[in-house]
Amino acid sequence: MTTETGQILSGWIPYRLQHDTSARWMYMSDIPFTDPFFYDTLQKSKQLKENSSRYRCTASTDSLEEWSREIDSVQPSAFIFHVSRCGSTLLAQLLGLDEQHIVLAETPFIDELLRAKYKPGGKDMSYMLPSAIPFYGQKRNGKENRLFIKTDSWHLFFYEVLRDLYPDIPFILLYRRPDEVIASQAKLKGQHAVEGVIEKELFSLGELPPFHHSPNHYMAAVLEQYYTAMYQICQKDAHAHLMNYNEGFIHITEKVYALTNTELTAQRKSSFEERCEYDAKAPNEKFNLAPSAAQEIPGYMSKAFELYDQLDALRLAGV
Repeated sequence: MTTETGQILSGWIPYRLQHDTSARWMYMSDIPFTDPFFYDTLQKSKQLKENSSRYRCTASTDSLEEWSREIDSVQPSAFIFHVSRCGSTLLAQLLGLDEQHIVLAETPFIDELLRAKYKPGGKDMSYMLPSAIPFYGQKRNGKENRLFIKTDSWHLFFYEVLRDLYPDIPFILLYRRPDEVIASQAKLKGQHAVEGVIEKELFSLGELPPFHHSPNHYMAAVLEQYYTAMYQICQKDAHAHLMNYNEGFIHITEKVYALTNTELTAQRKSSFEERCEYDAKAPNEKFNLAPSAAQEIPGYMSKAFELYDQLDALRLAGV
C-alpha cells in the first residue's frame, strides 16, 4: 500500500456490514459529525453525488486492517457508556463544540461489528474495530486531536471486548435515577426498551414480567442489568469513571476534559453554558425540564433503585 491509497480513501467510511465478509462504503466529504446521532449524519451524506449512484462501493472486510494503516487519524481518547436518557447525547454535543474533537454518537457500524456474532449464522467481528474506527477518526480539518466514542447503551455488555482492545483509555459510565430514565423512555422508547429488538443473548435478565403487563417493567429489568454491569466494571477497572446525571453537565464535561488531559478554556466553558439551554436531541429547541421523578416508587422499580443507590455510593466513595 502507498500514501496514494490513503488519499483515495480520504473521506470514506465503512458503514454497513454485508454478509459478514464485506462492507459497504460511504463518502462523507467534509460533513461534520455534530448531529445528535451518527445515523443523522449518514442520512445527510447519502445526498452526496458519490453516494447517489445505483452502484454501491463494497470491499472485503479483510481489507480494513491493511487500508486503515494508510489513514491519518486520531486514536480514541475515551468511550462513553450510559444507561440511556441520562444525558449522554448532551455530553457528546458539548464535546463536539470543539473543532479539535471528533465525536461519534452511537455509530451503527460499531454496533454491527459488536453484535455480528448474535445474528443468525453470524460470527465474531469485534476484532475488526481497531481497523474500522480509524476511518471514522480521520483528520479532516487538520486540527483534530481527540476522538470520543459514545456507545449504545447495551454496549455495556461488550465492556470486556472494548477494554481488551483499548486497555488504558478512560471509560465514562454515565447513569441516572431509574424512575427518571423510565419516564423518558415511556414518552419515546429506545431499541433496548422494547423486548426482542436487541438480541436477548446480550442480557441475562432471567424471568421477566409479561410484556403486556407494562413495558415499564421490562425497562426496569434492563436498568437492573445496566447498573449491575457498571458496578462490576468499577470494582475492577481503575480507568472506569462513574458520573451521575444529577452532577450537572458542565461539571461532567469538565471532568471528561480533565480525564483526557484536554485543555479547557474559559471561552469553551461559556459555550457549554449556552449549549445546555437547548435540547440535546433537537439542538434548535429550548430544553424542557426532565420527566418528573415518581412521587412513590412502584414495586417493580425497587430492585433497580437498590442497585442505583449502590452504584451512587460507589461513585461518592471515589472507588
